[in-house]
Amino acid sequence: MSHTHPYRSSLVLLALIAILAVVSLSCSPDFARESARGEVAEGAADWPPRLGEPYPDLALKDPAGREVRLSELKGRVLLVEPIGIDCPACQAFAGGNRPEIGPFRTCRPQQGLQSIAEYVEQYGGGVTLDDPRLVYVQLLLYDWSRTGPPSLEDARQWAEHFGEDRRPNHYVLVGSESLIMRASYDMIPGFQLVDADFILRVDSTGHHPRHDLWSELLPRLGEMVQTVRVGTRVGEPMRDFALDDSDGNRVEFSELRGTRPAFVYFYSGCCGHCSEQLPRVAEFVESLEQRETAVVGVQYRGDSESCRRVSADLRLPGTSLADPDGSVCGQFGVGDFTVFSVDAEGIIRYRGKFDSDRI
Repeated sequence: MSHTHPYRSSLVLLALIAILAVVSLSCSPDFARESARGEVAEGAADWPPRLGEPYPDLALKDPAGREVRLSELKGRVLLVEPIGIDCPACQAFAGGNRPEIGPFRTCRPQQGLQSIAEYVEQYGGGVTLDDPRLVYVQLLLYDWSRTGPPSLEDARQWAEHFGEDRRPNHYVLVGSESLIMRASYDMIPGFQLVDADFILRVDSTGHHPRHDLWSELLPRLGEMVQTVRVGTRVGEPMRDFALDDSDGNRVEFSELRGTRPAFVYFYSGCCGHCSEQLPRVAEFVESLEQRETAVVGVQYRGDSESCRRVSADLRLPGTSLADPDGSVCGQFGVGDFTVFSVDAEGIIRYRGKFDSDRI
């Protein structure tokens, strides 16, 4: 049985609002044209999301215009909220009923609803919305006043009004025209829960959600967050690890880095792709070493001898460390040639394929 809550008790009112909104929108030629596209619009990355399947790998822009690809957040639990900026429930979940925040523009937040931050604390098993193992993604899909996605300026004002711009693991992303469809409309309001493997596990979106927010999604969120490893993702402090170097000496990453920035690359000694990438890395890090950046290479399933041999053959830069059983690579979720850029404070600023323009 679902948890009894003001959100549930107001479903009739919300349904009436939704019907009126649909009638209004259906009179718009733009909405009629977009709805006619069907359930999946061109360029929408197999939208809408499906339970038990990888979440659509959307590439959307944040309020500053930077592109964020959702798959880059893989490794942490994602709490995804599809939003219409003038949806009363969405505004309430964002904190619009809190006196110090208030409504956004002229929309009145739905009464009786607390913010999702408060609900996570109450029902999430001790987890908070600021937990580094969790990423809160607000997808601004609709501005119903013009039946289209909000602008970057709308997103900037939303993030500033609700304080989302002050939280490092919160993302406000602007939807695209390709996501304007009935399937998106039917997801508002509500939340979806994506696990660390990027699989949609729980869906409490829409007026007839598959899962109850309070009795199913939020408790499951707390359980999933507890299983996530920290210190492996952008914005987190780089987790420490200890391995043998090419001379057989046990060293810790924190000792090698000290108070310097660091560049870490994970590779395999028998990987053709790695052999192609390593010379590019060697050329790139010459300037890094001159700027006193710690350079560390970790060889998957290598030992000190193979590290020394491969390092000499390929002229690998920096300190080479052997990961004989692949456990450290596993801790970082590395399955291919991957580099990390770490700032002087030890915070991961880049993780991914080698790209000298982005590091």
